[in-house]
Amino acid sequence: MKGRMHSSGLRGNDFELTRDGVPVSHTAFFADLSDTDRLGVFSPDGGEGLGASLLILAHVTAFYDRYRARGDDFFAYPDYFTFQRRSPCVAYGSFDVWPAHKNVTVGSGYGDTLAAITDRAVSVLAVPARSAPTRQERGAPNDADADANLDRLRLASARRTIRRCYLYSATGQMNRASLLVSCTNSDAAEWIGTTARAAGVDIDPAAAQSYREVSLDQALAALH
Repeated sequence: MKGRMHSSGLRGNDFELTRDGVPVSHTAFFADLSDTDRLGVFSPDGGEGLGASLLILAHVTAFYDRYRARGDDFFAYPDYFTFQRRSPCVAYGSFDVWPAHKNVTVGSGYGDTLAAITDRAVSVLAVPARSAPTRQERGAPNDADADANLDRLRLASARRTIRRCYLYSATGQMNRASLLVSCTNSDAAEWIGTTARAAGVDIDPAAAQSYREVSLDQALAALH
């Protein structure tokens, strides 16, 4: 491997995953992940995305595993993104969301946020669990909406490209979780702690994190 990616030292056996109460190996869980898949984490307040940090690292490790399996030297970063409604964005470079432009500032509207996600062809989406927005808050299309066709276009793009969705909590502890992720490599806790301090976020960097896998419609309902 040419160069040094921040988290490329992690390996699949550094992670412990439990899906629907059943332990699953990192290799098995990510068997269908391609090195061209794109992960997007919606983190409107910036630092709350740290609640999905172990999910990011587990995906990043699977990405590097694809390159390592080929046995060739490589210099590559995954096309993974955070979408934030604050400026400047919180930097997620410790999780190999790099270069910095992959931390994307989005507008406050549902349509602008969805456009930023679909324009980058995100295939795995993580969003913070929130109460469902009203139709007006979401900017959902209706017959009187001048942007109805554009909104339908964005939704069609989302349905075409996004194949897996997760809800997460800013604390890393999700109610009614279906996926539990922990990392035994102490570097992960260090990266989470360093980023949390810089962002002013209170989170236990050493704790396992939990997520709920949901349908695309459920994820879009929380995208506000």
